[in-house]
Amino acid sequence: MFYLTYLHRELRRRLGRTVLTVLGLAVGVSLVVVVSALSAGLDKAQSKILDPLAKVGTDLVVSRPIEVPLAGAGNTAAVVGGLADSEVDSLVDENQSLFQTDFSKLGPSGSTFERELFLPATQLTFPDTQIAKIAGLDGVDEVAGALSLLAVHQKGKVPTIEATTQTGGKDVSVTKNIPPPTAAEWNAIGDCISSSGGGPGCLPARFKKLSAVFTTPREVIKQVLNPPQTDLATEPYTAAGVDARRPELGLITKAQITEGRFLTPSETTAVVLGEGYANRKNLKVGSNLALDGKNYTIVGLARPPLGGQSADVYLPLTVLQNLSGRPDRVNTLLVRADNASDVPALTKSIQRAFPGASVTSAKDLANSISGSLVSAGTLANRLGIALGALAIVAAVMIAVLLTLSSVAKRVRELGTLAALGWSRGTIVRQVLVESFTQGALGGLIGAALGAIAAFAVTSSSVTLHAAADTQAGPLTSSFGLGKVLSSKASETILLTAPLKPTVLLLGVALAVGGGLVAGGAGALRASRLRPADALRELG
Repeated sequence: MFYLTYLHRELRRRLGRTVLTVLGLAVGVSLVVVVSALSAGLDKAQSKILDPLAKVGTDLVVSRPIEVPLAGAGNTAAVVGGLADSEVDSLVDENQSLFQTDFSKLGPSGSTFERELFLPATQLTFPDTQIAKIAGLDGVDEVAGALSLLAVHQKGKVPTIEATTQTGGKDVSVTKNIPPPTAAEWNAIGDCISSSGGGPGCLPARFKKLSAVFTTPREVIKQVLNPPQTDLATEPYTAAGVDARRPELGLITKAQITEGRFLTPSETTAVVLGEGYANRKNLKVGSNLALDGKNYTIVGLARPPLGGQSADVYLPLTVLQNLSGRPDRVNTLLVRADNASDVPALTKSIQRAFPGASVTSAKDLANSISGSLVSAGTLANRLGIALGALAIVAAVMIAVLLTLSSVAKRVRELGTLAALGWSRGTIVRQVLVESFTQGALGGLIGAALGAIAAFAVTSSSVTLHAAADTQAGPLTSSFGLGKVLSSKASETILLTAPLKPTVLLLGVALAVGGGLVAGGAGALRASRLRPADALRELG
């Protein structure tokens, strides 16, 4: 009991040094707690944003893009000029509806029409037989096909395609007077009459009076007007066909449905809309969406993962294939590996089995995401832990210096205790207990301050942003669609600072450990004191 009373009085007598030591350790501990909580919150936020493929149940995305060289805006010739002939043929073949528009098939001139154009742009389609081929590779658990297209809704009046002119149908009369015969012609006529008795045959051909009537033929002349003039209005959007038989693997899954439900394989007139598109169009679950003159019922709204292949309108795969005139064709494969560690090897296997394919992993997609979330996470990983460790080290050093200084100033006191019969071990224990107590107090206060700061961060509704570029591609930019379809998709996430009991215990343990280090240094010095040192101080 005496030792506890002595401890209490000693800490109170040197209150300034005690408070300074406790606060130093508390600041270090609170920094460690806050940084650990923020790092945990950032890791949680990044796991939601920076792993978009995990949200759609896949490890790899396989597509067949054509790398189109960049050119000046609207300079289609420059864009196509940088490609091989086979690539140009593929682009034109896949996007021919953009180049060829036969208005005469839309109805009579002046009538109103609406239609949809579906374009894969630079992400070319391929037969869906590739699904089974990739599924047969070693290390593949499951494969789903998808079709991502740029869509253009056109509305307007059918223009006048050609001008018609009718000619002919008129009677034309021709009459010609013949000059009188010459003397020689008269002699010839007389000889003819004498020999044959006369008749029309005795007259030369030029003596005959020409008289004829003929009708010009009727003919319709048509002239094609190029280009035809029309009040055509276009509205671009994106459409995606998903395999409704695999609700856990696709461009979107059941997990991304925020309202309503997912598509079912038997539905042919159901769609799911992206939240952003639905908000822009003021559409909701249960509303109708007209596509190519047919009404589709909106059965759900989805929020696709950032960095993934998002779309405005999602339809069952077979429905979009038929609607776009691309039966049995896809342009995206979503591959789930048996084991995440097999992804690098599986990537090479897919590239060998599917020449010309582009294989994208979750790491590739994460590298394309930017914003304050990424920057904050990088800063926390690089500097956060180092800052907390530096604070603890600084606090321990301050505690050591203060303890050594305290022991130096307590030579008379400690020497007197030795003269009174305290053993060297008892004196060392007393110094260690004082430092331990200061460390424990600093740890508890620091843990409390850190918890309060973490709670304040969570309650302050701090938001972080992440963004990923979504490009329509140079081909569509050349035809005026890129400006509308190219965008920077972004997502905002609330920053939290979750606390784990282990972090709080670690903070207290660090403070106690720091106190013991400081106490050990002081105790080592105190153990060398002799009663004679106290007498010298008195003298």
